[in-house]
Amino acid sequence: MELTKQAAEHLKKNLGRDFDDFAAVLNQAPKRAIRINTLKADPKEIAAALSLTEKTAYCDSGYIADGISGNHPYHLSGLFYMQEPSAMLPVEAARPHLKEIFAEQSYPMVLDLCAAPGGKTGHIAAIMNGRGAIMSNETVFKRAALLASNVERLGIRNALVTSDTPDRISRLLGGAFDVVIVDAPCSGEGMLRKEPEAVNNMNEKTMIACAIRQSEIMRSAAKCVKENGLLIYSTCTLNVCENEEVLLPFVRSGELVPLECPHLPLVRKSNYFPAYRAYPQDGGGEGHFVCVLRKTASEKPPKFASPFDGVYKKTAELKALLSPMSNNPIFHTAYRFKDAVILSPLLPFVKGLSVVKAGVKAATDGGRLIPDHAYAAALTRKDAVCAVNAYFETASAQERAAGRALTEKYLRGEQLDVKPRYDGYGLFCVDGYPLGLVKSSADGVKNHYPKGLRKQ
Repeated sequence: MELTKQAAEHLKKNLGRDFDDFAAVLNQAPKRAIRINTLKADPKEIAAALSLTEKTAYCDSGYIADGISGNHPYHLSGLFYMQEPSAMLPVEAARPHLKEIFAEQSYPMVLDLCAAPGGKTGHIAAIMNGRGAIMSNETVFKRAALLASNVERLGIRNALVTSDTPDRISRLLGGAFDVVIVDAPCSGEGMLRKEPEAVNNMNEKTMIACAIRQSEIMRSAAKCVKENGLLIYSTCTLNVCENEEVLLPFVRSGELVPLECPHLPLVRKSNYFPAYRAYPQDGGGEGHFVCVLRKTASEKPPKFASPFDGVYKKTAELKALLSPMSNNPIFHTAYRFKDAVILSPLLPFVKGLSVVKAGVKAATDGGRLIPDHAYAAALTRKDAVCAVNAYFETASAQERAAGRALTEKYLRGEQLDVKPRYDGYGLFCVDGYPLGLVKSSADGVKNHYPKGLRKQ
């Protein structure tokens, strides 16, 4: 790509002697990657099925996947998340410290403050592996809807998705969280190769405006962390103004202490304090900054409330509905919210939060109990009892051809000319992994893949 004169001067000033190597890789194609979702699948199995052999530099479950599309049913099933390689760095930088926190806390609470589209929420949820709860927030409501969709697709059972400002969250939930993630909005220097339009942000005015905004977000984020909790700060920009200088007031005051992350490969350590940069010319991904900090000051945590209308009392009917399609069908307490039946653990909710999604919607009860797609999305292959299974990447070539044709029909919302393994509501699976719902009867197999997700 061609840098404007203004952008080139700005980057030279901020990158110094690294500018020439950085500018050289801007003319190389960015690498596409996926992070295999360990909540639902074994990375080795999925990598083998998709013939992936090259891992990303920063994450053991990340693979370079230049030929993989978001239309692949494994993606639609939430088996992997398409993610830029170095975007996996922030959570991986904190992994040893997260394991320590999660080992200490019987019920860890996590906040992803600037979460859309959901990559870091999915990544840390996989490390939590169903323990505790994660609040995933996005200020812009339209982006929060996309976030909620990705949380559902990834099968995260213990999430609360909200759409509030960081300031409001800090006032309502100060001191509530063991871990807070701030992937702050930034000028995007590190993303120039992937997002060439970011060249328009390469100027002093935009950089300073971003830093002011980031400082405001950090003040709110720091209030949300418990004493001895973690705060993960990251950006996809490389200048000091939006990174170290945003964090310095917290470090100098002693409120937050930066932690060493010696396990990280192919990163450069900051000269200010323990913080790390990934450059496109080093690790094959784009540019990222990350710093993991520990909170020293104490905050009084709030008392949590319930976001639901009450406990759902027709548990026997719900189990009867869900049992044919899943082993151990009720995995959390069932609650009512209007006509929805929600399965959920304790969530970090207080009155006043703007909730987009809470727990897993198992069914709708408007007089007749009907299972919801979200329940199918929350199931793993181990959980699932398939009514219809289509081979897509496994089995013989003939079986794959038939399975791919059947999957295409399912994704288009068409009726399926197959004989299911049982009648009533059931799962349509791809290679044994749940993709969505069907309903079988003497009249055939009715497609219940949601209309909003169907291929046109």
